Amino acid sequence: MSLKPFQLFEIPFYHKLAKLIYGSNFYQLQGELINNLNEKNILIIGPGNGDLLQYLDKKIKYTFIEKSKTFSHELQKKIDESIGINSELIFGDFLKINILKKFDAVVCPFFLDLLNPTEMKLVSEKFQYLLNPNGQILILDFKKSETFIEKIHIKFLYFIFRKTDGIFGNEILEFENHNFKENKIVIYKKSFFYKLEAKVYEKKTNNA
Repeated sequence: MSLKPFQLFEIPFYHKLAKLIYGSNFYQLQGELINNLNEKNILIIGPGNGDLLQYLDKKIKYTFIEKSKTFSHELQKKIDESIGINSELIFGDFLKINILKKFDAVVCPFFLDLLNPTEMKLVSEKFQYLLNPNGQILILDFKKSETFIEKIHIKFLYFIFRKTDGIFGNEILEFENHNFKENKIVIYKKSFFYKLEAKVYEKKTNNA
């Protein structure tokens, strides 16, 4: 998989920016939240450049879906170099990929904020189809922008991803689906600009 020059720039740029804004434990926090789901077969949508891998429990089977050609290239390299991780990488758009298997959990690290309202509805419906009974959804994202600096920074990030990967989201949307119940919400302490918000939803059973 060959990358264009501006795509090669995107990997180190995003990596450094994420750590600056969310703190040095950015990927470690994601790994701990995923491991705490205590599930055996997990789908992760938008895993990024692969720095998350070192914090994942190797007893779990992972399926990664990554739309960015840039991050998929880097992620595959790290999967090939890692020892003991049971994983599969699918390159493409989550909404356009036909996925036949079911999962115990679906994880969305900084993914839903890239969607428009129509796509959000389609994604939530697809979650319902992909999850086993009582399956869980973990959503990790930043809270909505409050200060002027936060808003400017978010606009800048959207601009970068629009130019590099053709992503056209422009605001953080709320995940709402009556087929899921919200189990818990955790707000993590402010790192530099943002507070991180982790939400866990559970798929409702027919008698719930």
